[in-house]
Amino acid sequence: MKKIIVFIDGDCAFCTRFSLLCLKFERDGANFYFSDLNLELSKEFLKKRAYFGGNKSIILYHNEMIYTQFDAIIELANYLKFPLSLFKLFKYTPKIFHNLIYDIFSKNRYLFGKRESCQLLPDMYQKRFITKNITKNITKTQ
Repeated sequence: MKKIIVFIDGDCAFCTRFSLLCLKFERDGANFYFSDLNLELSKEFLKKRAYFGGNKSIILYHNEMIYTQFDAIIELANYLKFPLSLFKLFKYTPKIFHNLIYDIFSKNRYLFGKRESCQLLPDMYQKRFITKNITKNITKTQ
């Protein structure tokens, strides 16, 4: 399976915890990588793919497609185990409804905390967070 790259707000404590939760509930064969939207390399990667939406949204890149907002979460749910896989049920709700929920949550995401320093990741997940050192290896296969 091709790599699935999820771009998150690295300053958002909830977003970082959510990414770790996704790795914990990742289905066998899924290949998640996470990158901070605030990193220059993330901005360059997305710019090359004609995305100019800023860093206010979760972004999922898979099979040459870019998904944003709740659409990214719904797509991500296809590769997650139960109970996180239930997010894919939102594809049956009107897009305006689930993106409204997403927008409200996104605007208030720092209520859950803002990271002041780097989070120490478990060793088994460190290679799944893209840094400048491993970006070349990830993007070569895309």
